[in-house]
Parts: sequence; C-alpha cells; structure tokens
Amino acid sequence: MTTLFDRFLRWCPGALGLWLRSKVYPYRFGSCGRGVLFGRFIDLYGAERIHLGRKVVISNGVVLSAGKGHGDEGTIYLDEEVFLGSETVLSTAGKGAILIGEGSNFSSYCTVETDSIFRMGRDCLIAGYCRFGEIGECSSPGKDIYVGDGCWLGVRLQVNPGVTIGDNAIVGAHALVEKDVVPFGIAVGSPAVTKKIRGEG
Repeated sequence: MTTLFDRFLRWCPGALGLWLRSKVYPYRFGSCGRGVLFGRFIDLYGAERIHLGRKVVISNGVVLSAGKGHGDEGTIYLDEEVFLGSETVLSTAGKGAILIGEGSNFSSYCTVETDSIFRMGRDCLIAGYCRFGEIGECSSPGKDIYVGDGCWLGVRLQVNPGVTIGDNAIVGAHALVEKDVVPFGIAVGSPAVTKKIRGEG
C-alpha cells in the first residue's frame, strides 16, 4: 500500500527530493552502495532482488522490475557508476537476470526485457530508444543476450534474444540485430550485417 509519504518522496523535486530519496530508497533494495542518485517517479518491483553498486544514477521515470512475485524470481544487478537515463525500463520475468557492468550508460527510453540472462560488460554506451529482448508470447525463453565490454550501440536499435555482441563492437542506428556481432565489428542494417572490423584497413 502506497503511503502519503511514499507519494511525496516519489514526487519531491530538486535537491530536497534527491537528498530524501538518497536516505530512504537504499533500504528498499537487496543491497545498495554509497552515492547512488535517485530521480523522480521511479517505479520499483521486487526491489529486494535488485542490487546497486556505488554511484549508480537512476534518472526520472525509470522502471526496475525484478519480477512481481515472491521467492526465487528475477534479479537485477547494476555495478558501480552505471547510468540509467530517463524512462528506461529493466524488466525480468521468471528466473531471468539483468547484469550490467561498471560504467555502462543507457540513454533515455531504453528497454531491457528478459526471462533468461541479459549481461552487459563494462563501459558500454547505449543511445536512446534501444530495445533488448522481449517478454511475452513472442519471446524466446532460455535465450541469453550478451553485450561485451566497451560497445557503442546506436539509437533505436533492437537486439533479439540469443545474440552476442562482442567486445568493443559498434552497432549503427536503427539496426535489427538477429545474429552475433564479432569483437571490434561494425554492424549496420536491418537485419544487421558486420561491414568492417575496427582497426583493419
């Protein structure tokens, strides 16, 4: 049941809101490092199964859903200095897990949905409106998504379940990634095709 204080905390703007949420919200998570910043209008489901490292930033309107049931449900783990842009959604179903490495940055309106494993490495840059995986009748249960270290992913791309994007790869805007991208690959198109290897030529 949502209390009047919860509603105020969720809405409260400015420095006061940031300060209040920094004092109250960490106790709602499975674990929470120091220096985490919480924006306004954040929605949390299964917060006891969500773990945040130091200096994570969760912007306005973010949704973190580690399953909506009880017991052995999904897990979300954000390593140190992960940034989630406004209106980004991370959602697991069943025993799915979302694991995001240190320093990775999601721009606004990104979505990660999985009933399996979504794992992203360190220092990745994800442009706005990107989508990873899916939950529902069209999903591919048991198919993981892996994004390696140092990847740059362009705006409005879709990465399907079962795909691996290798370390330091670049994927262009509006790509549909249905097959693996090799490390240091530069992939574009719908469906995405690797056109070049970084450092060659």
